[in-house]
Amino acid sequence: MPVEFLTDEQAEAYGKFAEEPTRPELERFFFLDDVDRDLIALRRSAHHQLGFALQMCTVRYIGRFLPDDPLVRGLDAGCKQLATRLEEAGPEAKVSIEVQDDGRVKLHVDKLGALGEPKSLTWLRRRVEKMLPKIDLPDLLFEVNAWTVFLDAFVHLGDGTTRMKDLPASVVALLVSEACNIGLAPVVNPGCEALTRARLVHNQHYLRADTIAAANAALIAAQADIPIVRH
Repeated sequence: MPVEFLTDEQAEAYGKFAEEPTRPELERFFFLDDVDRDLIALRRSAHHQLGFALQMCTVRYIGRFLPDDPLVRGLDAGCKQLATRLEEAGPEAKVSIEVQDDGRVKLHVDKLGALGEPKSLTWLRRRVEKMLPKIDLPDLLFEVNAWTVFLDAFVHLGDGTTRMKDLPASVVALLVSEACNIGLAPVVNPGCEALTRARLVHNQHYLRADTIAAANAALIAAQADIPIVRH
């Protein structure tokens, strides 16, 4: 086809998928009517039918058959593999290519059922559960803080320092309250100054976006120093 009348950009884009087809273009050029489907049905196998349909729609859209380039060969290989696997699976296939009443072709994927757990996974889970220490969440946070000092990131909104006694206990209680979405009632202890409702309400401003981000950064940095993580 002569292309001398085209601009350089048009000539460069001719015969290629220069950009993703729009929805109207898909409906216009990639629609298969009854005549098309009858013609496709004459092909020998499912992957021949799929390839023939792809070439038919492509020549309508870009004005030529697909060129022989690596991208096209990869697409063709993928189509053939899909069609072959569908044939091998037969009625048990979870994926099928269906032609709708309006002529559109739809790839239908059935919902996959859950696979049973292998005995080795069940054994491993039980073994790991037995190895994990029985510890309350607040105690765990204090233990991690002993390794990482991440609680130091929760500073005052003003000058970044605090003189409040037992602030880490208040912060841990607030973290548990927020993380577990349980409110303050379960973590309030009137017998402990750091855990009174008044103290916890007053200290809620220590949990801010900037202090939480700084605490996360401290935890991530500490994890990066663990030998098994480095390797």
